[in-house]
Order: sequence, then structure tokens, then C-alpha cells
Amino acid sequence: VPSYSLAVRALDNGTPPMSSTAVVSIEISDINDNPPTFFPANLTAVIQENKPIGTRILQLSVIDQDSSHNGPPFSFSILSGNDGREFELETGGTLVANQVFRRDIAKNYVLQIQVSDSGKPSLSSFLNLTVRVIEESLHRPVAFPLEIYIVTMEDEFPGGVIGQLHATDADPYDALTFGHATPSQRSLFKISPHDGKIIALSGLDAGEYFLNASVSDGRFNVPVPVRLHVEQATHEMLRDAVTVRFESVVPQDFVALYLKSVLKVIQHAATSQQHDTLHLLSLQPVGGTQQLDLLVSVETAGGGYYKAAYLTQKLSTSRQKLEDVLRVSAILDKNCSGLECRGAQCEQSIILDSHDLATYSTTRVSFVSPHFHRTSRCTCQDASCAIPLEQCKEQLCPPDMQCVSVEASRGHYACRCPRGKLGECAGHSSLSFSGNSYIKYRLSNQLQMELKLTLRVRTLQSRGIIMYMHNERCIILK
Repeated sequence: VPSYSLAVRALDNGTPPMSSTAVVSIEISDINDNPPTFFPANLTAVIQENKPIGTRILQLSVIDQDSSHNGPPFSFSILSGNDGREFELETGGTLVANQVFRRDIAKNYVLQIQVSDSGKPSLSSFLNLTVRVIEESLHRPVAFPLEIYIVTMEDEFPGGVIGQLHATDADPYDALTFGHATPSQRSLFKISPHDGKIIALSGLDAGEYFLNASVSDGRFNVPVPVRLHVEQATHEMLRDAVTVRFESVVPQDFVALYLKSVLKVIQHAATSQQHDTLHLLSLQPVGGTQQLDLLVSVETAGGGYYKAAYLTQKLSTSRQKLEDVLRVSAILDKNCSGLECRGAQCEQSIILDSHDLATYSTTRVSFVSPHFHRTSRCTCQDASCAIPLEQCKEQLCPPDMQCVSVEASRGHYACRCPRGKLGECAGHSSLSFSGNSYIKYRLSNQLQMELKLTLRVRTLQSRGIIMYMHNERCIILK
């Protein structure tokens, strides 16, 4: 318990008695009764021969159970094993080389290191550290070229992590560092030296870029070519975009294993002329599923864009070729059925959120794009779709539902929940399914002789089971 708070009252013997109360706080002061300890307790470090003076060998870690004023800052010292001053221990506990090591002189060094805390009196603990001198690097790092695709809705890319360099080394103790090779483009990109992440600064215009990167093991420097494609999406592209939805794949696997093959199939299926251009606009997982949406549009040789319905038809014709690469769930050109538009035309719009970027980086390919979402609205081309609402024919709607027109002529109505009340009233508007899904109706015992059930179904597949009934009674499906 670090402190106590006591309420003390003083009471006299007068008539009437008088009293007063005071709060007394008692702080428990920490004494320096725990020495600092090395973590882990036993250490072995390695250094390659012929490394230059100042090479970092090891960062010592220390923990202390006492309060802060009895703990850090810690002081480190080498008590033994450093007679030739081969090592230097910096203030923060970093052990560095103070000479160029050679295996023919010594292969192992055993150092006794002391750490002391800042308490009074100071407490100390000790560590026996073995430093092994190993052979210098024999193998060059192996680096993989990287191709990066960036989509942005802004005139300039806002910046951020766009990919990561990957490299391997056959030498087990080599520590790889990444950076720019000369000549560099430091004004546009930064490279993290420790993990190879590439960061694009803000202000990156649409176009193609080549980045000269490198990876080093301290002895060998290997160039890593990086090619970047930055494309600015336009409203015209989004207006006629089509979504291809794939099954059972995560974005990283899709980018690494399937992206180029899928684009090749789509390019062949959707382009009608030699100079038509396929635009990849976005890639994002479908929430709550293992599905993945790929958003594409195709620019014609004349500068326009193929309509979404035309693209959907072309891709649906070549669906089997897509299936040969990866299982396809659906090919979508719009997300509204039109039921809610009362006979008017249902139009959708796709919005890319430039402030919500996703980066899917793999060993050889990286894809960066904004997330997208769809909105829909009802449009009326003439006065024929402006039908006044009437009461439902034959049967009134429940009190908590609305009667709406569902076709562009009088006399066709349906009961549906008001917007924002779906699931709270007696009926529902529409339900959407993907995969092997179904609706099950349980018949009530109160039913007498006849049940009438009316469904309107809009499918994405040309073949499928619409209704199945397990019943021995007479059934008429009209």
C-alpha cells in the first residue's frame, strides 16, 4: 500500500462538547531494497570478424522492482574480461566493438558486467556475458524486386506506407539494413532501415516511378528495383465500375497469388479493342465473410468507359475462366433492386474514401487503394413513375408498416417497414443472401385450409432452387 489517508477528530469535555476534524495523509517511502537485475540472466552475443570499430554488439536490458527514484538511470561497467579494451560499454547499456576482431586471435570473450541503480545506498548485480567471434558474411543477401500499385482519388497521393522490401540471407547472424541506393529520390520516398517499409511522402502525382533501393548485410550491398504505378481514379471510372466478388481468400493472398492472373483474364474478357484499358480501382474484404471485392472499370480506346451492365455481361460470359483461377461468388454492377423506388429507376454511386487507405504488401507485389462503399437513389425520367399511394388492395397493411407501389402502374402494392425500422415491425422489406443460404418458414397450427405466400426473387445465378417444400399435402406453385 503506497499511502494511507486518516480522518482524525479532536473532541473536548465542554458543554456542549466542541470538535474539529483533520485529514492526515501518510505516504510510505520506498527504500532501495531491490537490486537491478539483468534480463535475461544469461546472455551470449556474437560479432562477425572484420566488423568496423563501433559496431553494435548487444543492448543490455535491466529491470528494478523499486520506485523510479531508486531505479534508473543505471550505470554499467565491465569488471573483467576486457583487459585489452576490446569492448566499450556505453552509458545506456549498449556494448560496442572497440577493435576489429579476428578469429585467429580469439574466438570467445567472457565479460563480467556490473549494473548499479540510483538508490542510496546503491545496489548492484552482475552478469557473465560470452561474446563469440564468428566468420564474416560469406553470402550476399537475396532481395526481391517489388512492384507497387497505388490508387488515389485526390490530385496527389496523401502519403503513407505503400509496401515493404523483402530479403533473405544465408548467413545466420547477418542483420540486414535497407535504404536508398544512389542516386536516391529522398524527396519522394523514405525507407525504414530496420524492416524495409517504404513510405511515400504527400504530394505524389499520378504517373510511374522507379525507386533505387538497396539491402546490406554490412559487407555486401544488393540493389533492389522498385517500380511504382500511381493512378488517379475519376468519377467516370466509378460510375461504370463493376465488382467481382471472390470466395475464401484474404487480400494478401489474393495480391500475392492471384492478382496478375485475375487481371489477365478480366483484360481479355472485358476489352473489345486493342487500346482499351483496364483500371483496377479498389480491393477490400467483405465484412463478416471470407469474401473479397475487386472493383474494376474499362476505358475504351476513344476515351469513354464501357457501361457497367455491358461489363457485367462480358465478365459473366467468361466466368468459368475466372473460376479456373479463383472461385467467384458474384459479379455485381449495382446493389439496388429497385423495389424501394416505387417504379422509378434505382441508380447507384460508388465512393472511394481517400482518407481510409488499405495497403496489402507481399514479397513481390503491393497494392494500395482507398476503401469504397456504395450508395443508391431513386431517379424518375418522366411523370409515369410518380404514382400516388393508395391503400393496399384486399388486405390492409399492419399498423406499423407502409403501403408502397412496387411497379410503374396502379394496383401493385406491397407492405414494408419504414426506413430505419427494418426488423422492428410485423414484416420485412427485402433480404439478401450469398452462398448456400435459405429462409425457412414454419407453418402455424392455426392455419386452416389454405396458405398464400408471395415472394419476389432477384437472383445472380441462372440456375438454382427457388422453393422446396417437405409436405405430403397438395401444393400448387403458381
